Amino acid sequence: MPGANTLGHIREATGVELPNLARLGLWSAVNLAADTEFPGPAPQGLWGAATERSRGKDTPSGHWELAGVPVPWAWHYFPRTVPAFPPEITAALIARARLPGILGDCHASGTEIIARLGAEHLRTGRPICYTSADSVMQIAAHEEGFGLARLYEVCEIAAELVHPLRVGAGHRAPVHRQPRRLPPHRQPARLCHPPARAHPARPRAGGPAGGPSASARSATSSPIAACPRS
Repeated sequence: MPGANTLGHIREATGVELPNLARLGLWSAVNLAADTEFPGPAPQGLWGAATERSRGKDTPSGHWELAGVPVPWAWHYFPRTVPAFPPEITAALIARARLPGILGDCHASGTEIIARLGAEHLRTGRPICYTSADSVMQIAAHEEGFGLARLYEVCEIAAELVHPLRVGAGHRAPVHRQPRRLPPHRQPARLCHPPARAHPARPRAGGPAGGPSASARSATSSPIAACPRS
């Protein structure tokens, strides 16, 4: 059975049948969605399988589509270069947030880049900014040395700068993450054209306004190294 089918592969590997869910139509739905032929009892409940309409396979696209708002356009991904962020975005962030500069500006794992640049961050006061294979801009800083409130303020400014690029979310922040996701109900019409019957998702009560995640954790004493160049 080729392709992505987590449940199907688990059954192939373990033989699990999940009889109660099977009676509700689980394996009938799996077979319909993945063109498989797993045996199971005749369904006693209503069942079905949905077909994805969004172009992306990323977290924001999945969340929006589950809420009934497909994403017919592609998110923006930062290149695997150093620097990774457009110079005008970096310059505007530094100016508006009154920063002495930034560290990183490359593709990296959150835990790895904090281990490498944490000591320099504490010494210089420059936040660590990085991206990944997802449509994401992440900002990490020490919650005491830099200040958690200031970190969130920097993220709000960054959100205003990267949302027009269709950068959807910041995630995988190590500690104290504060997502600033691009909200479907505020998405400009020129970027998102949902079907006529689609209703915009309601904002969560008290939720943040969208943008890169904020992370804060203690810096390590690991040796500092520059981001590898592509």
